[in-house]
Amino acid sequence: MKYYINRTNPSLNGLDAIFSDLFGDGVYGARIPQVDVYETPSSYVVEAEVAGYSEGDIAIDVEKHVLTIKSDDKNMKKVNQEENEAEKKEERKYLMREISRPSFSRSFTLPEDVDEENIKAESKNGILTITLPKTEKAQKGRIEVKIN
Repeated sequence: MKYYINRTNPSLNGLDAIFSDLFGDGVYGARIPQVDVYETPSSYVVEAEVAGYSEGDIAIDVEKHVLTIKSDDKNMKKVNQEENEAEKKEERKYLMREISRPSFSRSFTLPEDVDEENIKAESKNGILTITLPKTEKAQKGRIEVKIN
């Protein structure tokens, strides 16, 4: 399974984006969920760390053999707006603020043998598990080719 990463952080202005490119993700960069990808005889499995994001904050799409996991920008803007409003009302005064839930997008090119119609996802304890079942033909195993 091949993958590529789209980094998205709409809050970065031009100068912050330059520093992000120079110094890596650090303070200025977007948080990209770490993933484990493994294969079983019947499926491929992608596990992504999504602690701090609720199920409604995450969207999973498959289009043209590309699986994309991303934060739902509308929900994230709402969460950030609620936090800012609470802070403005002086209901909270941050002494330290390190937790963030920035927007993200991560994409994976799927193998041809994935049954895209039966992909399932589950979120538990901050881990999003996406199960990509293999087609029946792929599960039958190895085909022996005889040499003449």
